[in-house]
Amino acid sequence: MALERLLEVLQMVRERAEKHRADLEKSEALTRYALIDPVLRALGWDTENPTQVRPEFATDTGTPDYALLWEGKPHVMVEAKALGKKLEGAQDKAFHYAYQNGVPYFVTTDGLRWELYDVFERDKDKRRLFVVNLAEGEAQAARVLLALWRPAMPAVAVPPQPVIVPPPKGRLSLTELLAKMERKKIPQGSKPPNELHLPDGQTVSIKYWRDLVTAVVAWAMEHARLPVPLRFPSTGRVLVAKTPEGMRAPKEVKGYYVETHASALYVLKFTQAVLAEAGLDPKDFQVTLRSS
Repeated sequence: MALERLLEVLQMVRERAEKHRADLEKSEALTRYALIDPVLRALGWDTENPTQVRPEFATDTGTPDYALLWEGKPHVMVEAKALGKKLEGAQDKAFHYAYQNGVPYFVTTDGLRWELYDVFERDKDKRRLFVVNLAEGEAQAARVLLALWRPAMPAVAVPPQPVIVPPPKGRLSLTELLAKMERKKIPQGSKPPNELHLPDGQTVSIKYWRDLVTAVVAWAMEHARLPVPLRFPSTGRVLVAKTPEGMRAPKEVKGYYVETHASALYVLKFTQAVLAEAGLDPKDFQVTLRSS
């Protein structure tokens, strides 16, 4: 499936950017070759076919880095920057190229950060249709980037932003729960929440703090792409792996092992790390606290 293939490529691109960052930050050409071209191909654009993709597309007003063609005409123009470079200048340049040549959309990217703009939207504040950063997780980025999927052209269908609904009375999101514990409004020795409410409406009973981690990992594995092994960012400690080697209290979840040896505070930090890697928002995961 297109989404599954795109997820694989986005993960590869993110890992490649991390591994070769020093070189990529020095070269726009290398960034295009190593990071941007693979994403375009995963979105169905054959970068070797001049009827689909034209690099260094010459116009009377300048030369955008790419033109993505539909029925022989530029439909999306792309301005690229070396990894980590600011995109503000590229936005102005790309808008100028696209507007002067009647091209309805333009993209700016440094290989990890991707932005899409509607050139002829009169309200400047509404012109940007999306911005995603692969470094913040591939799952959400993949869903958004499919707006550029070539087989769906000429439509550019950006998924709607999720409506944020406040948690019902008596519930907290995992983000709020972590904040309260860090500020010691909820003592470390407190009992765990009674229930975990998942984004799809399911509810999981919680007996121990570690149950939060295993429930979140199980849901993320089923509904998103979770890179394995997954390590805690600040310490490198393995949280999810194919084997229990090196874990102090491994728990098997859907054929993988999850580290559950942690204080209440670090259980919540572990869940944040898992959701970040899966491209999921911890605000969408809510808990019901015990009455006492």
